[in-house]
Amino acid sequence: MQKDNNDTLISYVLEEFNSPSGIISKTFLNELEHTIKTSNKQDLKFYAKTMVYLRNNTPYRYFSLVLSNILVENIKGSTYLRKALNKTFIEPRDLTETLEIWNKRNQGKMIPNVLRRSFKDRLENFEYYELKNHQDTTVVKLSDVIKVSHPRGDFKEFINI
Repeated sequence: MQKDNNDTLISYVLEEFNSPSGIISKTFLNELEHTIKTSNKQDLKFYAKTMVYLRNNTPYRYFSLVLSNILVENIKGSTYLRKALNKTFIEPRDLTETLEIWNKRNQGKMIPNVLRRSFKDRLENFEYYELKNHQDTTVVKLSDVIKVSHPRGDFKEFINI
């Protein structure tokens, strides 16, 4: 079973990235979400590792952010997901885009603690210049991520009051 689900994920990813449009289709997302929902814990750990690999070693940054949202929705009470999210969020824009994807997919729902805590971890580890140089070009601003995650440190200048 595990081998089949892993092969399914890899084939989904390869098919989608070889499409001429370069856009993630809704059918692909639905198939991926169904595969993740029906997976066992070992498969979910593999998907988390795949998310980290895609973000760090391929140009498919947006797909890893979508996959992070799907995993956060489906994995409860794990220790490895927070670590994987911390490795996936490399730039401040990863945080804002992930929060934007969460808001689009889950309107009116609270942000899970694992996502909020990984935002906090990453904000506390970014250098000042990385945060300062981040341009808020998305619907969700960096100040929104700061307000949601409550990081330690002085972030007052990044919050638009």
